[in-house]
Amino acid sequence: MGRFLFLLFIGISGFAQAGGSLTILAGINKPPYVDQKQDMGFEIELVRSIVNKMGDSVAFNYVNYGRASKLLNMPGVDGVMSTNNKVFLDPDVLTDPYINYHNVAISLTKNNLQIDKIEDLANYSIVSFQLADKVLGKAFEVATTKSPLYIQVTRQVKQPEMLFRERGQTLVMDEQIFYYMLSISKWASKKHEVRIHRIFPVNRYSIAFKDKRNVAKFNDALKRVVASTEYSLLLQKYDFNRAGQF
Repeated sequence: MGRFLFLLFIGISGFAQAGGSLTILAGINKPPYVDQKQDMGFEIELVRSIVNKMGDSVAFNYVNYGRASKLLNMPGVDGVMSTNNKVFLDPDVLTDPYINYHNVAISLTKNNLQIDKIEDLANYSIVSFQLADKVLGKAFEVATTKSPLYIQVTRQVKQPEMLFRERGQTLVMDEQIFYYMLSISKWASKKHEVRIHRIFPVNRYSIAFKDKRNVAKFNDALKRVVASTEYSLLLQKYDFNRAGQF
């Protein structure tokens, strides 16, 4: 643990010195929201636009989110993206929600799984993204403890593979991410062989800022960006529905 934090601190410090005035941690690659290699994606470009409207520039550092709440306290870190009050309990460090994710359960149609509510997942093995049991609510957390097998993966590109290889009966992930990951996989032609179970409410995510003054600045800039043509063009670029966001 100590060695991990030391190495991460070196990486963050170097990144912050080379980058802009704010260093914000983003989760590891999750296109179409976050494209780590290109330093782009819907969410990355949206946050960059909002921070620019704040009068600042931003450098993103991509990290494993398993210790997100602790990483905010590290030197050189100004904020943590894609989080909420289940991870950061102090509401004063959280901005207004700036992005929506819609997590769903996904199964193979041929298996005819009966999943009509979150509690039904307890009957099946589950493959989810990191910290899903923390951010998707108590009912899902309980279901993971009763499931015959619960696996969290860091690289979500692995989730479709695990479903089609039947190494997990259900996936829990954002619907947009699933279809993107499926489109670049060897199972892209099997799009119509899956069943989407929309049993989760939409999840609204905020940024946690170390300096609470940035929270108000971000909230003001967010309103201006969402009302702009720039935001409409960003939605079009990634084929996102405005109603699904704001």
